[in-house]
Amino acid sequence: MKLEAGSLVIDPMPDVTQVGPASIDLCLGAIVHLFKDVPPGFGPIRLKEASPTRIVDFVTETWDLRARPLTLNRGDFAIGYTNEDVQLPTHLSARVEGRSGFARLGLTIHNTAPTIHPGFRGKIALELHNNGHMALQLEPGIIICQLIIENLGRPAAAGYSGVFQNQSGPTS
Repeated sequence: MKLEAGSLVIDPMPDVTQVGPASIDLCLGAIVHLFKDVPPGFGPIRLKEASPTRIVDFVTETWDLRARPLTLNRGDFAIGYTNEDVQLPTHLSARVEGRSGFARLGLTIHNTAPTIHPGFRGKIALELHNNGHMALQLEPGIIICQLIIENLGRPAAAGYSGVFQNQSGPTS
């Protein structure tokens, strides 16, 4: 397994029960950004010119799950981060996916961004959306998603170097 060989780094190291035949379970970190009601007249957002990170900072409130669990009501959307830092070498990529049990309750983990590029380092952002009919409580440390590792036929010419490199998630 790549995790044992040291080419894939996950810190803190998952418990052996979190490592499956095709995936590694990851936990929810302590800080999330909960989307709040936007001010009247805000928007529309011109996606061609948008800076999503700055917009998210403006329209969300930071929530510390250590102080108080977050109830994600029907339709609520939040940005969370894995508790674990992940480092992929250039010969591996990964996808982050939800867990089937949570999906059956209506919780999605990502909208359209499951890809973790070769060379990525940092915490994985999670797009948490309650599509279900019941409120769901988020707490730090719950096993929230799974990382599916994909071996590339050959190493990528260059590792990921985009804006989310070394992403640490919010701190509080």
